[in-house]
Amino acid sequence: MTEQLESFIQSDNYHDIPALDGAVIGVDAVICAYQADPVLNLDGCLLLLHAAERAGVKTFVAPTWNSNWLSITFGDFELYNGVPAFVDHAAATSVGPFESDGKSANLHYRGDVHKRKIPWTPMDDAAMWTIELLKQPDVVAGNGGSFKFQYGVDTLEDLALEYERITGVAVELVRDGSAKDLHKELQSSKNARGGAGWREYPWFS
Repeated sequence: MTEQLESFIQSDNYHDIPALDGAVIGVDAVICAYQADPVLNLDGCLLLLHAAERAGVKTFVAPTWNSNWLSITFGDFELYNGVPAFVDHAAATSVGPFESDGKSANLHYRGDVHKRKIPWTPMDDAAMWTIELLKQPDVVAGNGGSFKFQYGVDTLEDLALEYERITGVAVELVRDGSAKDLHKELQSSKNARGGAGWREYPWFS
């Protein structure tokens, strides 16, 4: 059968990124035929999907060695958990409401959210705090937990000005709707885009 293939690329494992990238160059579609394995269904599929995205492939067929999982919910049957998890994560990686061409940018919002105070933390501070967290006696002892850290709170207007100051990219805030329409738009967006529109949902609230 291999002689009938246009090309054949062998990978060492499911996370062999160079092999995955090489395999999807110039193809019209990717068909994933991994066996029914939780690791392959989620981790493997996501790595192959992202390789296809990097190559500009528009069509991806996920493995479907299973019964109709649409009739069950997450947790009903552990073997199937990776399938809806893959679908949700794949949808959640779509383009969000921040658009930039490197010279200018548009940040879309609804209602008066541009005036609301939003918590934020610089990456450098978050990294330093995380290192300090790792040194805490309870953490060293292996006790887990949830930890919170916040550097400041500012409006989208303030953050847009700071982004422009640091990057040189001008940000225009674009108001897409009034507060009166938010609930209707939220439900409409969820119905139309499902998980792919998750980045827009916070701006409705």
